[in-house]
Amino acid sequence: MRSLCLVLVVSVAGLAGCVSAPLPSESAAVTLERTASQSVAVYPPKLVVKDGRLLLDGWVYRQYGALTTTETHIDVDFLDATGRVLRNEVTHFVPRDLHRGSHKMAHRGHYRLPISAMPAGTATIHVRAHDGDHQS
Repeated sequence: MRSLCLVLVVSVAGLAGCVSAPLPSESAAVTLERTASQSVAVYPPKLVVKDGRLLLDGWVYRQYGALTTTETHIDVDFLDATGRVLRNEVTHFVPRDLHRGSHKMAHRGHYRLPISAMPAGTATIHVRAHDGDHQS
């Protein structure tokens, strides 16, 4: 009986460590949108809290027929309810060159963007794959 209680206590304690931290109130109602480029498609992004920090976390994959992904990056737009851009950030996925391959993971890349402070009034975060450089 005593060992059963010990196993139960250890199991509950272990499961408590698996529970993810709740999102901050300002980001709980934010909508996440995504747009692909010709060479890279975007899986649905997620807002997560890790080590007390809010992160935008996601995966991308090479589009069929794309020759290279090395010039592609991720634009992240923070939009208000009217669609006005409050802030724009750029991040990169790793690996930068998503290879062709028979294994599903061969052509996938991961990105993670720390969000130090959510712009006031953010209603939507738009994650967009962008081929090439930005025009000045």
